Amino acid sequence: VLERVLEECGDDLDSAIRRLNELRLGSADRNAAIAADDKTGVELKELQAQGVAANGDVAKEPTAPEAMDGSDWVELFVREMLNASNIDDARARASRALEVLEKSICARAGAKVAQNFHQVVSHDC
Repeated sequence: VLERVLEECGDDLDSAIRRLNELRLGSADRNAAIAADDKTGVELKELQAQGVAANGDVAKEPTAPEAMDGSDWVELFVREMLNASNIDDARARASRALEVLEKSICARAGAKVAQNFHQVVSHDC
């Protein structure tokens, strides 16, 4: 941690000390928040595993991405970023979350097209 902070601060000791103090002060609050809500990584992995089947279809479980609304996605992204340990971890978490969101959007769009098609077909019959 010390080495990383020193590198982030351009080897400036005063800046590194301030940053370490910020980390120390913020770590107590963050540790409490993480202990209470560190299920995000597991939640995202469950969405990936359960929400999208091998063929790309979204599963019909209540935890499936299609069951999530806009505020659920915002909360997921915020929790992912808060739980990131560094910028690379944040990028990886954002990438995984965006991938699941994209699959969810595609699945919803496909379901909507199929529903509209069935309505047109049954209306014509």
